[in-house]
Amino acid sequence: MSQHSDILKFEIAEGIDDGLSTERIIERIEGVLDTLDWDSDTIDNVPVDAHNTAKWMRTQKDGMYGVSHDQLDHFINESGRRLKMF
Repeated sequence: MSQHSDILKFEIAEGIDDGLSTERIIERIEGVLDTLDWDSDTIDNVPVDAHNTAKWMRTQKDGMYGVSHDQLDHFINESGRRLKMF
């Protein structure tokens, strides 16, 4: 699952850096995994996986992934709100 984690971390950091919305970042991750023919259960779980990955990224050194803790906090809060809607 290391590749899965790497994809999530990369897309979260790049999406935040590009100014994309949380929704769009999640859609991009789903699209990448779909293109790579990952199973539908994994793709369906992207919102939860992205939220948890961002929380883990937040425990690392500020700026380690090219985004700040504040930017990750925003993503975590927005993705958490999104999860509560489902």
